[in-house]
Amino acid sequence: MLGDAGPAAPGCACMAAATVMDTVGSAPGVHVHLLALLAWTSLGVVVASLLTLLPIIARRTPSLLAHIVGIRFVLLAADMIWITADVTVTGGVRGPFWICYFGAVLFAAMSMNGWQSTVFGVAASGGIVVASALSHTLDRNSVGVLLLVGVSFPLMAWFTSALSSAVREMRRAARVERTALEARVAELTRYLELMNRDPHLAPVVGVFAAQEIKPQARTLAKDRGIRCVTLDY
Repeated sequence: MLGDAGPAAPGCACMAAATVMDTVGSAPGVHVHLLALLAWTSLGVVVASLLTLLPIIARRTPSLLAHIVGIRFVLLAADMIWITADVTVTGGVRGPFWICYFGAVLFAAMSMNGWQSTVFGVAASGGIVVASALSHTLDRNSVGVLLLVGVSFPLMAWFTSALSSAVREMRRAARVERTALEARVAELTRYLELMNRDPHLAPVVGVFAAQEIKPQARTLAKDRGIRCVTLDY
């Protein structure tokens, strides 16, 4: 149930914050259009839900899995559009909703490669400028914030993407190492089984000897009845 409610949470937060702004009051020159915000946020919840469910659906649908990069790109672009619309109807850079771009940029950076995520960072920077212009809050007072945010979004996207790529590469290397380790342990187990069939050799006990034995290797060996010995030479 919590996973199903996840995509709706940002939309509910946006509506609650906008209602408070409309009731208590917002910054001078900022007007919140609640109905327009509700419409765009509803679209955003749908897009966020599709982005959340996309990996699950793709694993069950090979044809969808083959085009998952393109589909994710389109959904992220739609995500950027609804955030820009939300920022537009809540006062542009003077309102608080431009911070929603951070979530979209981080999601793009974690799910795409460096240059693609950087493109989304640049798009977010352009989106907040467009939203501020359409909401008539693009003036001298907002230039400093726009410059800071405009530079921050692409840099954040590139850095997060590089970090995510490094983590994915480490996980891939760990999977390769585990597969190779399982293959070596399985090969040693087969040799032990063959040798134990010979009554002149049985019983034969396997020994896994190395300078360093990682915990997962030790666990695999012990599960197969192979003794582990750490050598110091």
